[in-house]
Amino acid sequence: LTGRQPLPPRWGMGLIQSRFGYKTEQEMVQVASRMRRAGFPLDGLVLDLYWFGGTKQQGDFRWVPENFPDPKRMMRRLDSAGVKTLLISEPYVMRTSRNDSLVRSRGLVGRDSLGRPYTVASFWAGPATLLDMFRPAARQWMWQQYDRLKQDGVGGWWCDLGEPENQPADMVYDLGPTRRIHNAYGQAWASILSENYKRQYPQERLFNLARSGWAGMQRHS
Repeated sequence: LTGRQPLPPRWGMGLIQSRFGYKTEQEMVQVASRMRRAGFPLDGLVLDLYWFGGTKQQGDFRWVPENFPDPKRMMRRLDSAGVKTLLISEPYVMRTSRNDSLVRSRGLVGRDSLGRPYTVASFWAGPATLLDMFRPAARQWMWQQYDRLKQDGVGGWWCDLGEPENQPADMVYDLGPTRRIHNAYGQAWASILSENYKRQYPQERLFNLARSGWAGMQRHS
């Protein structure tokens, strides 16, 4: 009734290890080595928010060079051992993020009734804006971030807080106010990955560990 689920990648059916959280390249490699030596059939390691610097940097979409000096090399090393790297991302861009002014000036975020960027002051990590997953320009910008990271070697994704966790009722998006679009938000976000993988990487199976969705979410892997 709501659509079929595509086949997941084979490694996605294996053991995927996650914790809050791995903070350095050295820790990632050491954990993979220890689990291999202990006989665990490890297939993936999930990086929580430390890969981009922590809660205040949500929306950066950039590795922290002090802790991950050469992510391409790290992911190649893990890949050669049969271990995929999965990255967390969120739909919020913190006011402290390097991309704050960019997403606000380009109109890529939810807005108030006057069309101004809406700051979610009550978000648990601090004031933030919420990306408009229904706006074509925002979808294109999001895909550019994902594609850049994928080309570095990222194997899969963890789309977190996609309810969205904090979504004020008076916020407005391209398809309408919060109460109208709330249950579709997670789908719209997941479809950025599924549609662009289908178009740009048709021979590759997408893996997206999406925290939240609605009927039909399975269509987007």
